[in-house]
Amino acid sequence: MKILQPLFIFLGTLLFPIYSNAGPTPKSQKIKEIALSSTWLNLLYYESSGTNYRSAVPTPSFFMNPKDGPTSPIAELNSALQIFKSTTKSTGIHPQCRYPSRYKFLKNYFQLLPPVHCPKYEAWLKTYAPKKLSLVYASQYISNPASVFGHSFLLLPSPTQVKGFWLTFNYAATIPPETSGLGYIYGGMTGWFEGEYSVMPFYHRIFQYGNVENRDLWIYHLNFTDDEFDFILRHLWELVHTSKFTYYFFNENCAGILLRTFAATLKDMRKFKNLPLYVHPIAVIKAMKKVGRIQSVELIPSLANTLRTHVQQLTPKQKQQFFKIIRSPQKPIPQIAPPTSETLIQYTAFLTRKYKGELPSHFHNLERSALIQRSQHQTPPLPKLETDRMLEAPHLSHEESMLEPGVSHVNNNNALDITYRLALHDLLDRSPGFLKNSTTEIFKLTVSHSSQKTWLKNLTLIQIENFQNYVSYDPQASWRIGLSVKENLLSETLDNYFIQMNTSYGASFQISQILTYMLISGQINAGHELSQGHYQLGPEIGMIIDLRSIKMFVSFQAGQNLFEGSRHSFQKAKSGLRWSINQNLSLRQENEWHSLPHSQQEGHRLGISLRYQY
Repeated sequence: MKILQPLFIFLGTLLFPIYSNAGPTPKSQKIKEIALSSTWLNLLYYESSGTNYRSAVPTPSFFMNPKDGPTSPIAELNSALQIFKSTTKSTGIHPQCRYPSRYKFLKNYFQLLPPVHCPKYEAWLKTYAPKKLSLVYASQYISNPASVFGHSFLLLPSPTQVKGFWLTFNYAATIPPETSGLGYIYGGMTGWFEGEYSVMPFYHRIFQYGNVENRDLWIYHLNFTDDEFDFILRHLWELVHTSKFTYYFFNENCAGILLRTFAATLKDMRKFKNLPLYVHPIAVIKAMKKVGRIQSVELIPSLANTLRTHVQQLTPKQKQQFFKIIRSPQKPIPQIAPPTSETLIQYTAFLTRKYKGELPSHFHNLERSALIQRSQHQTPPLPKLETDRMLEAPHLSHEESMLEPGVSHVNNNNALDITYRLALHDLLDRSPGFLKNSTTEIFKLTVSHSSQKTWLKNLTLIQIENFQNYVSYDPQASWRIGLSVKENLLSETLDNYFIQMNTSYGASFQISQILTYMLISGQINAGHELSQGHYQLGPEIGMIIDLRSIKMFVSFQAGQNLFEGSRHSFQKAKSGLRWSINQNLSLRQENEWHSLPHSQQEGHRLGISLRYQY
């Protein structure tokens, strides 16, 4: 062996440069692997484009390497290791306390300094003592552009606090107070606003959503291991104190950032990190359902829906007595049944909300008398209607995007149709998760093809309809607005497109499963050789029948083409039928008819299609 030693030394001298340049050292290789791991990339909200990275968080304070960290996961990891290995004392917030989730993650792979005492974080954990995390969905508030799609946020229950003082973690855009509705939409689409997590007591959310805006709150209690729960809390602490995002209306919204947050902290949520073009607030609930994280569902109905539910469960005699009392609130209340007194209490609570916390003075005696009568008997159980509303829970909703092939008979010609919708919901779609008897559609495109030509049937840029039952104690108007490009059924060529702006206003009345609406509808039409009139105005009546798996509607509109003489009238009719095959698949049959009696022009379209929502 001694004879071979000089040979081994000689060979080692020759091979050392080769092996020294063959690749990174084990330590640098480990750093690279961890830096490019899904956990680290998600913790720092990195997005990749080829071999390049950029974090979705533009805030320098979010990074331990403010210069290179936003674009280099490896540089950020190296800085984190250097700081976590060397920092023993700090004049401000200790790095372990400022970035607790990063410290916990890296401690699993590297030799770091022992954990330090973090007074604020540890004191909060001790006094607040959170035990679980819940996901809350606030239903649609269709009268506000910021809330027309609903909203999702986190709720952190605590056994040391009453429910109203539980903390919420809410991601939303920071919007200047002078911003208009159109300004919010434009700014949200172009990234004008910053988005950030804020912490607020739950009673603020209940008051704003459930009382002021009459929105139901659906609480989804989630299940985590103790280690997962600790990691999520650490990460939320980092986000609240160090980060601000760029808010985008369609995907970097409340649901999109929540999906990213869960992807950063839970292994089974990693695949939801890549956001599609549009993310609805319900999407995060469905993602949690897919991985089995939902433990139970709880509903906190709005004051308006609670009142309506109580009124609906009254007997005809009790309803008559209820309406008689609220019409003359200053008169003494006779002896009434327990359900009636409970409904009156709900009514006075609703009025207090309606008048911004101040119950009108002439209702004070009514409230006092109803409370006295309720104190003399047991509180009646919640109406069964509240239990039945679980069938309308958001996680049971259809998907928002839609693809729909079909066939039509158009003005005595046959055509193939294909429809795509970016988002969201129309009158015939299944109701769970969405505002019943409403439409909110963005970018719906239908193209038709016959043996002679291919043409645009319809391009809806936006269509919003809201048909809510009108009741005397909570009157709500029904209305519609929309902007679209449409085929002209009164033209022989069909591709004589025109632009239509429409708006309608009126009221709807619900009897059992049938909702009847009456509107004054107006349209402004603009197009080449337009034959149906540029300005149209007239009454519209319609009916919607909802039998859950089957839904139907029919409407008729007649009116005048303004500024074109008294003889220039028009008539329009529509009908539709939907039969649900499953949650996201339905068979639909829709018809449309237009007529100009003065010129004996008439056009129609009869269609049948299969809608798949994904």
